[in-house]
Amino acid sequence: MAPPDRVLAVDLYGSAVVFEEFERVIAPGGGGLVVSSMAGHMTAGLPAEQEHDVAFAPADELLAKPFLGSDAVPNSMLVYIVSKRANYLRVQASAIT
Repeated sequence: MAPPDRVLAVDLYGSAVVFEEFERVIAPGGGGLVVSSMAGHMTAGLPAEQEHDVAFAPADELLAKPFLGSDAVPNSMLVYIVSKRANYLRVQASAIT
């Protein structure tokens, strides 16, 4: 594991950038496969407003979210779980649009 800010930078922000770029180049009707960790299902989830936020916020805004700050997610394991939950939600949101 890495420090929490690094986990967020790679596992949350980095994945969000990849998802956004893929959406820009995918052909209409195209698809993709995302393999992830079960860690995103190791929590009851975030409050509904936060889940919506991580699912739809532009990648460049994610790391500024107060609920993703070091006070809210103080350790690497929790940050990893939240990041994987966010990735699950972003892929799910993209699949329905």
